Amino acid sequence: MSRKMSKLYISILFFLIIIYDSVLAGSSLEDVRVDLSNSQTTRLVCPISESQFAQWFRVDKGSGQETEIFFGESRYEFPDLNSMMVKEISAKDDGTVYKCKVISDELASDITYDVKRTFKLIVKEDKSGSTTSIIEKPTWTTSIPSKINVVSASRSSYALFPCIAEGVGVHVTSYRLRDDGQVLKKLKRRTVQGVVLISPKGKDSGKYKCVAENKAGKIEHVFKIEVEQAGNWGAWTEWSKCNVECGIGEKFRVRKCDNPPPSNSRRSCPGESLQKQPCQEKTCREPVLTKFGFEVTKDNLLLHCGANGLPTPTTQWKRDGALGTEPLEKENYKETLIIPRSQATSGRYTCVVKNQRWMYRISINIEQKQINVEF
Repeated sequence: MSRKMSKLYISILFFLIIIYDSVLAGSSLEDVRVDLSNSQTTRLVCPISESQFAQWFRVDKGSGQETEIFFGESRYEFPDLNSMMVKEISAKDDGTVYKCKVISDELASDITYDVKRTFKLIVKEDKSGSTTSIIEKPTWTTSIPSKINVVSASRSSYALFPCIAEGVGVHVTSYRLRDDGQVLKKLKRRTVQGVVLISPKGKDSGKYKCVAENKAGKIEHVFKIEVEQAGNWGAWTEWSKCNVECGIGEKFRVRKCDNPPPSNSRRSCPGESLQKQPCQEKTCREPVLTKFGFEVTKDNLLLHCGANGLPTPTTQWKRDGALGTEPLEKENYKETLIIPRSQATSGRYTCVVKNQRWMYRISINIEQKQINVEF
């Protein structure tokens, strides 16, 4: 190699070192030591607040270019919002750099990040040779309570309940259970071990189970999630008909707090469930007599008293000023009063016709030998 080429090579190498070192600037650097004789997995924890969401980047050793890590990559799992599990670590990962960042301004047109921490893997290769290790049953590394309360969230958020287990060849599966403890469905496997509820709602409340297993056996944990969901109004019904036949009245419409209904002690819907509105119908008219008189048939004495008006008038019969006496007990609100001849007795039978506009009385005197009509 010529002297000129050597200087160029050294310059390029020096430039790459500068680039690689520059990616570590602006955040605290943490060396993460991985002993392959003990484990091929490590967990990186980003120092952020509970309200923040960590986004992870891998830095290329040569170019220093950063590549964002997404949920779909099999080598990585995300136990919670601020940590990432790196799996299948080998000697070639020695010196690999990862960064955790948060969005500095969510409202800005161009997304910018704040680097919270930079991690560098220091990998110690297992040179002890192959050994026979005893595989043990998995153990939970996360503390999962038996009951979890969650507040219902918007479409853009999710709730994460990690079920993290350690051990050789551990596989974690999550299930939704029925109330009797039987499996309702197997939850979709994600890069996050445990239960992930996308936009949790009241319908997500219930029992869940995480199962961690390997060749040595399995462990289970059952827990209950209660999603506290505020109620939301459903649609208004159609307006009812006006509650009067004539004049000024009211019409109504109602709605129910069922879209969705409140759950787990959350507040009901604010506002009214009933609305009223004035309505105007036809002009009211006083009753007009359309039929009045009597008939004597073979079996009955028929007394007629019919009228039209708005609103529709009511008819009521009385005998000698009394209401509800035989034979009027069952018939006294009909336009035609039917009295069996065997029960017909002398007396003054009064027809009372009324509506909101007017009321009048017409009487028929019934005597044993003759019938007189009196207005």
